[in-house]
Amino acid sequence: MRSEMRTVRWNICGWKHDAPRAHGAMMSETSKAKQVFEPGCYFDGARGCYMVDAIVDFAETYGFRPAHECECEDHKYNPNCAWSECEWANEVEDDATAFMEDNYPQDGATWGRSESGDWGLWPIEDDAI
Repeated sequence: MRSEMRTVRWNICGWKHDAPRAHGAMMSETSKAKQVFEPGCYFDGARGCYMVDAIVDFAETYGFRPAHECECEDHKYNPNCAWSECEWANEVEDDATAFMEDNYPQDGATWGRSESGDWGLWPIEDDAI
């Protein structure tokens, strides 16, 4: 298998990347170590409660698997239920963010939400420490 460095390209608060969808397959440790993401906004906070759907979808592309099953408002398992409709939405978003931080750390940046509620890869500023 050929190993190559990939750079993820993003546009303002919308993500676009050149990595193939994982579709259940985990990326190799070599692939993870060489994955490079550009800092910036990946999802605009204007998505509101639906932000979790975009974050989980993005993290699943890179191998994240939620620990919880989605139960919609009727509390019955539904594989078609969006994460934004699930009781575990906040926990799953936190888990997806932690997965990206643990598996795809970037020098001088951290995954998560900004003060304005956008989600992405944010540069760590010295004065913020």
